[in-house]
Formats: sequence, structure tokens, C-alpha cells
Amino acid sequence: MSDGLEVSELKLSEALRDNEDFRIDSEYFKKINLKSLKQIERLDFKYVNNFASVTDGIHESVDYCSNSGINLISATSPRENLFDLSANAQICEEQHMRNPRTALRVGDVVVSSVGTIGNCATVNETILPANSDRHVGIIRISRDFRPHYLSTFLVGKYGRFQTIREATGNVQLNLFIYRIRKLKVPKLSFDFQTRIESAVQDGRRTFEESNALFAEAETFLLSELGFTHWLPTEENVAVKGFSQSFASSGRLDAEYYHPEKQQILDWLTGLRGKSIGDHFTSVYDVLNPVAANPKESVCNYDLDDALPFYLTPKESTPVYELGSTKKRFKQGDVLISRLRSYLREIAVADLPEIENCVGSSEFIVLRPKNAAIPPELLLVYLRSIPVQRILRWCQSGSNHPRFMEQDLLSIKLPDKLLAAQTKIQQAVRKGISVGRESQRLLDAAKRAVEIAIEQNEEAAFKWLEQ
Repeated sequence: MSDGLEVSELKLSEALRDNEDFRIDSEYFKKINLKSLKQIERLDFKYVNNFASVTDGIHESVDYCSNSGINLISATSPRENLFDLSANAQICEEQHMRNPRTALRVGDVVVSSVGTIGNCATVNETILPANSDRHVGIIRISRDFRPHYLSTFLVGKYGRFQTIREATGNVQLNLFIYRIRKLKVPKLSFDFQTRIESAVQDGRRTFEESNALFAEAETFLLSELGFTHWLPTEENVAVKGFSQSFASSGRLDAEYYHPEKQQILDWLTGLRGKSIGDHFTSVYDVLNPVAANPKESVCNYDLDDALPFYLTPKESTPVYELGSTKKRFKQGDVLISRLRSYLREIAVADLPEIENCVGSSEFIVLRPKNAAIPPELLLVYLRSIPVQRILRWCQSGSNHPRFMEQDLLSIKLPDKLLAAQTKIQQAVRKGISVGRESQRLLDAAKRAVEIAIEQNEEAAFKWLEQ
């Protein structure tokens, strides 16, 4: 229709098929969804519960233990066929042993059921031992399907539309377990599934190499700072005068004056250097969708896009679809989420094409004042232990803890890091290059599955070979 509206006309029997909740909302019957559904149904397909068991994670409150070595997999852990554990928490061994149902095994396909609905990845040895919370679904395959093929299908076009379509809720969407069981998966040949699995495993190994390069840069930075063997103080009481507390900071909460934070600030005081704010400018170039040109399109980045240390190229979005104010950024800027600092959502804007890029208003956008100081240096420094510990104790708020921009800008950037910046920059840039190769391999596998569904397996094999 000319005004952008659309109408889907179905028989009642068609509307109720696989519709146990009697959904009659228009979003559930979008034409693009119905078209994709028909594309799957013309093939031999299986419901997930025909070939796998599905459960969710621990329902009780999680007992966190930072040194247990047992990963806690939550909604932010699985991404596009990979697990990102860069900001991961760990669960206590006692609770892990008490919950064998939710303990993960090799070959489990984990799907995020809140937040970014439908992100998923297949468990391998590198993330184990691990358990999971109630914000993920765990698919344990018993026959007919290879785990990496299933995860690739789910993050692709024909899987993702189903997980989003089946999610329900107002403020926060939730993909319930019984809806995961009813997802439809084309049963392609074993040879094809094995080929997809091989491509995904290659992509995963390359991703791990990228993370290892960044870890190498961080280890070098900590060594240069003399922070490699740092141990936090066991003190838990801070005594401050009025002039040293509320009069200067406006904060009265105890966490802001935690002895661990003061320990690191005192240590930085002994090093020569200027503040981050002396080297970098905070950019306030704002895009208001209401006042913008409606014909303009932008590449929109949310906070979880900064979970890796670099941004992945995106398709552009019309401005009128944004819905909220965004911050513009440019090549070489560093994006820092001020929300939930423990997730380390900090990335450098190093994209092949970066015209008209915007990000969440929760991002602090920092730009080097001097071209001689690379953004990669700041990136590694901000993700390192000392800065992360400072930001942890600067947060305020319970459900959505944030730190103030001034707390970030006032942190000292030691001069000795400026002398080591070349090695750090080289490691980060190589890590980004390798990470993008990983993404290319994973995208190739995902597209091959889509081609097999739309055309046939032979066409998909030819595309992969090219």
C-alpha cells in the first residue's frame, strides 16, 4: 500500500497453526515473516523438540565467585555463533554442582532468551566448565542435526525471524522455552551440515586468535605499568573528611570511596602523566531523529556492539526508524558505555567505511586531541584491570548502574604508556584484522545455509567454494 501499511489475509485455521497462544497481533503476521515461513515449510523440516531437549538455566539467585573458574553463561554471552566471555562472570562451584541440569556440555546450543533475542552459539571445550542462568535456552541435540549447523541456522535470516516472532512481552521481550521447542529447522543433508560445522569452527578458532592478540596487548600494558602482580587491598572501611567527600564529589555512597579504588588512584598518583581528559575530547555530536532529514540513513550501533574491542560493519537504517536520540562518531573515536561498566562495552571505531555512524546516547565518545596518541592505546587502557576497578566503584544506581563522564576523564593516563603505544597499537590492529576474518568465515557459513534454503545445497556449496 502507498502509505506503508500492509494487510495479511489468512484463514482462521492458518492463523491458529502452531499458534498455541492465539496470537492475533499484526507483528506476528507480517508478510515478510509469512513468506519466510513458507520458504522453510516447502522443505523437509523438523520442530526443535523433535530432535532435541530444551531447558533453561538456573532459576535461583546466582552465587558469584570471581575465582571459581566456572563460567556463568547469560544472555550477553552468546553472540553470532560465538561466545564472548570478555565481560563474563563466574559461578560458585557449590551452586554449579548443585545444578547439573543447567551445567553445559560440549555440543549444547545456547540461545539468548532476553535482550538480543536469538543470539546463539555452540558450546565447545574452551568455555567449560560452565553453567547458565535463566536468561538463556539450552538446546541439547539427540539426533539428525549437527550443533553448529543449528546455531548457524538460528542466527541466520530464517532462524532469527522465528525467534523474534515468537518472543513476547512489552517492556522486555522474552523467548520462552516452549516457543523454542516449536521453532522449525530445515533438515539438510549430513554432508552439508558437516561442511557448515567446519566453516564455523574455523571462524571460532580465528576469533580466539583475535582475542589472544588483544590479551597480549593488555598484558604488555599492565607490565609496563608494573601492575601485573597487583593484589587488591583487604580494607573495607574508608575515612574521609567532608572536604574530601561530598564537598568535592557530591557523592555520599560508600562504594564511591571504596579503599580498593583509592589504592589504585594513589598508585597512579605516583606515576607521571596527565588525565585522559587532557589527551582526549568528549564529543557531543547528537542526532535527533525528529529534527533530522527523514531521507537520511545511518549505521546504528547499540551498547552490545561494543562488547568486542572493535565494531563490525552494519547495514544502514533510515533515521525515522531510530526512535531515540543518538551520538554521531567518526573513524578513530573510542566508544565507552557508561552503563554497566563491568560488561567492558568499549570499542574503537575502526571501520572500513564509517560515513553516517551513530551510537547509543549511553556511549561516551572520546576523540584524540593529538594524532600522536592512538585510540588503540586508550582502548586497551580503559579495558584493563586498574581502570575497570576505578569505574566499578564510581557507578551509582541499582538496576542500571552508570558512572559519570567526569570520573572517566579525570583518570590519569601515565606517560610511560605513551612510550609503549606503538607495540600496543600494532597488536590491537592485528587483532581487529583477524577478528574481521573470523566474522567473514561465520557470515559465509550463515549465508550458505540461507542459499541452501532458498535454492539448494549444490548452489550453497558452490558459493562457499568461491
